[in-house]
Amino acid sequence: MTPHRAASPVKTEVMSVGHEWVLSAGEPTGMRYTSPLRPPVPMLDELAASQPSATCGLWPVAESVKTGRDFTRAVLSDWGLMDLADTAGLVVSELVTNALRHGVPAGAGRFVFVEPGVARIGRMAVVDDARGSGIGTALLRFLEDEARERGAKRFTLNAQVSARGFYEKAGYQAIGPVFDDAGIPHVRMDRPA
Repeated sequence: MTPHRAASPVKTEVMSVGHEWVLSAGEPTGMRYTSPLRPPVPMLDELAASQPSATCGLWPVAESVKTGRDFTRAVLSDWGLMDLADTAGLVVSELVTNALRHGVPAGAGRFVFVEPGVARIGRMAVVDDARGSGIGTALLRFLEDEARERGAKRFTLNAQVSARGFYEKAGYQAIGPVFDDAGIPHVRMDRPA
């Protein structure tokens, strides 16, 4: 991580993947948990599949410290492990506080439905020092999965020509000629959901 990124404050308009899955105090803990964005690690994935797990996406705001602590307490209660709640709550508070103070999101993206069944993926970006780490691929898959759950049958996007290979590896095909958008060459790309 470069020093200027580490020193940058996290702003509330920056959202992380999974931000929709925040649990507030009193919400049921049986909600859908999302998996973390990371490349597959077979040995860890095999172990994780045999163990209970829960993940909570949080907004980058101070209130997330309490939300994370409450989420941890609720999950441990469900699992019959309340004797660990105080220690785990303290650890979660410290981790979330440090993430808020020092963390900077490494990627962003969104999707919108442009017509029934067609989701346009856009605003995909990964910071320079995180490129090549798999974050872009994981982010794209996450957006596709979320859109698919909401009824997407086809994905479309306008890719910068320099990113065309990235999207082709993900199964997208160029549709039509290269066009200019804000002085940058783009190409429309589609793929079935």
